[in-house]
Amino acid sequence: MSVVEFARPWALALIVAPLLLAAAALRLGRLTSRRRRLLFLRTATIILLILALAGPRLVVARQGLAVVFVTDLSASVPETGRERAKQFVTEALRRASPGHQVGVIAFGARPHLLVAPRQSAPIPTWPRVESGQTDIAAALKLAIGAFPAGTAKRIVLLSDGNETRGRAAEVAALAQAAGAEISAVPLADVPPREVLVEDLLLPERVQPGSTFTVRVAVRSLRQATARLLLLRDGAVVEEQMVQVRPGRSVIEVPQKLEHRGFYRYQVRLATGEDTLRENNEAASYTVVEGPPSVLYVAGQNQQGPLPEILRKQGLMVEALAAHNLPSSVRHLMGYQAVLLDNVSATGLTPDQLDAMRSYVRDFGGGLVAVGGDRSYGPGGYQRTALDEVLPVSSDVRTRADLPSLAMALVIDASGSMGAVGGEISKLELAKEAARSAVEMLSNQDSVGVIAFDDQFAWAVPLSSAQQRESIIQGIGRIRVGGGTNMYPPLEAAVQALRRTPAKVKHIIALSDGLTPPAPFRQLVNSAIAEGITISGVAVGRDADQVLMRDIAQWGSGRYYFTRDVFSIPQIFALETSLAFRTAIVEEPFRPAAGDPYEGLRGLDLRELPVLQGYVATTAKAAARTALLTRRRDPLLAAWNYGLGRSVAFTSDAVPRWAADWMRWPQLGQFWGQVVRWALREEDERLSVHVSTRDDRGVLLVEAIERTGEPVNFLTLTAQITGPQAEKERTTLRQVGPGRYEGTFATPSVGTYLISLVPSDRKVPVVTGAVVPYSPEFRTVEPNLALLQHLTTATGGTFFRDPQQAFQRRVARGTAEVEIWPWILLMVLALFFGEVLARRLPPFIAAYREWRRLREEGTA
Repeated sequence: MSVVEFARPWALALIVAPLLLAAAALRLGRLTSRRRRLLFLRTATIILLILALAGPRLVVARQGLAVVFVTDLSASVPETGRERAKQFVTEALRRASPGHQVGVIAFGARPHLLVAPRQSAPIPTWPRVESGQTDIAAALKLAIGAFPAGTAKRIVLLSDGNETRGRAAEVAALAQAAGAEISAVPLADVPPREVLVEDLLLPERVQPGSTFTVRVAVRSLRQATARLLLLRDGAVVEEQMVQVRPGRSVIEVPQKLEHRGFYRYQVRLATGEDTLRENNEAASYTVVEGPPSVLYVAGQNQQGPLPEILRKQGLMVEALAAHNLPSSVRHLMGYQAVLLDNVSATGLTPDQLDAMRSYVRDFGGGLVAVGGDRSYGPGGYQRTALDEVLPVSSDVRTRADLPSLAMALVIDASGSMGAVGGEISKLELAKEAARSAVEMLSNQDSVGVIAFDDQFAWAVPLSSAQQRESIIQGIGRIRVGGGTNMYPPLEAAVQALRRTPAKVKHIIALSDGLTPPAPFRQLVNSAIAEGITISGVAVGRDADQVLMRDIAQWGSGRYYFTRDVFSIPQIFALETSLAFRTAIVEEPFRPAAGDPYEGLRGLDLRELPVLQGYVATTAKAAARTALLTRRRDPLLAAWNYGLGRSVAFTSDAVPRWAADWMRWPQLGQFWGQVVRWALREEDERLSVHVSTRDDRGVLLVEAIERTGEPVNFLTLTAQITGPQAEKERTTLRQVGPGRYEGTFATPSVGTYLISLVPSDRKVPVVTGAVVPYSPEFRTVEPNLALLQHLTTATGGTFFRDPQQAFQRRVARGTAEVEIWPWILLMVLALFFGEVLARRLPPFIAAYREWRRLREEGTA
């Protein structure tokens, strides 16, 4: 059956006007037959235009049924429920008649269209979905959009009804408007023995030595005996057996903390017959207020006198070796400042360096770097996160008083340097190490790279490091070859460096195999005579360790042997940084006062003790250079970096250069004030509470002055650092006197660090939040109310048998065909017909008159 519908039926009333005008013209006027025809054409044209304006369309009813199965594969559905849903869909597809069009969607955090609606739909291959979240709304919207036009539409939702994203209830109106029925198959398995931890509640701040209560919020579907583990910063501090009753309950555990810091507590609850283990833990933070805490990091695993000096100044100091420096910001947040004492950047991992930068820039931490022969330039600070944070630059190679460097890299590219199995090859690591070494050089330096097997070639001829892009491209073109013969390339490197005018000349030779005998001793001796030093790197057990050790010894260089190929980049970085030992200035000098600096207030700077050396650096434009060397190089510089502060002292704090300083009566006051200036500050007016729900975190802040007055009209900006170091920035809105609120995304399980900065002081408040497990595991009962709402609002029902998906009657689908374009074509035809009717008769009359005159003239 077909009917005509109008989009704007009110326009049909306008048809009366041209009809009345035409009738009046016929009644009142004496019209010739030609004028009557013209009136008819004009009236028909106007009527057709009015019909087109009314928007007519032909609605044709169709008998076909389209069914889309929307299947929930999220983690909140037990494995048995997911398997039952897949079997339901598979059985339904087998029972579908040829006239039915069937589609399949699977979803978790996002929907996936597995089979578009079609006849004789295949059984789908079920994919792995992002099961940590559930977005029923997105899946239903995809199903509505997937239906073919003109069919009766049915969605069969197989789900437990628990959603963590979107609002499925709001999609019911959209489905109803589209003529789509939603029926449901509840996946209603309730884990009968489930026990879960809902939250871990801690006071935001506690005083040292005071007892506080840790509260564990538990929900259980049964009476159970559980083992409770309470951990602090990863170590177990409490273990006990507890009785858990059905419903919600709170377990209280007393705790006491003595030292200031940022503490992470974690609770684990274990029962013998629990269904889901993912929801058996939670975590939270607390901050202990008290004396400032400083993390002292010693270079070369040798602790200097600074920790004891700072302790006498009332600071709490914890000492670590450099390799134990935390690699996450969270573990640094327990300290107000970090002090690096002669620490080499080449001994730190990228994660450790990035954590240090974020700690200062984003969370207001303090950094104090003390010099020595393994710091700044000799420590490989150039182009690292440390160089970015500090107020001085380690790149001093443009200075005329420092000698230039020429370096040659001789790299084994024989077949044994290739990859074994799926592992990364030794050659690729060597190439990456060479690229990093080039990045460390300044524009005044020069570098060349030779690759060798049984033959050799200059991958990069000795050239200025200013041409970094072409040098790195040349390194990238090195390929694995054949055998091993190191003498010819080493000789070529010596010859090339012999001709360069650089003051410092160095070769790094790397090989993993045996090389034919050759006069290496004579070659190295000739190199030494030309001021060329050579270091040797032996990789793997097949390398000629004796030869490489001898070459390094003869060549006044360093010898390295490693079985771990991943240490190659670190060795190259260390070698390159040691070549920068020319930045070390060893000469006695008396420091001179420079820019005003709060950290030196109260100290007598007129006759400072003599120092015997320092590392040359360059002060950055925004830095305050408080103390200078005799050459006007920075000795003590400070600046604000992001939300934090950093200080650079370019001499050392041990007797090598600072013997006289160690006897200075004001030494303790000097270091105490320098470190205290860099300590992280916090805005005591702000009290912050953080909670998480579903995939959002909520920040509630109260801003109260000490007088009790609320602080209004602040602009509070929060920077959130997530578990994968992802960052988000949000601005809180004021919701009451001194009260502010904001939200942020928590898409992943893990720790979220939050730095909150008020606009009037720029002093951050640091807190944290933990998402211990996916919201999928928080709700264990099915949400039948949501499924009931969806089915009732759209005329659906609950199904138990796959055959029901095709048996129950659904409102027939329709197909719509727009008619108005065809009417417009008729209007154009009538318009041109009227034009012809008006213009053609005079032309015909003129033509006839011309024919008549012509005939008369001929006669």
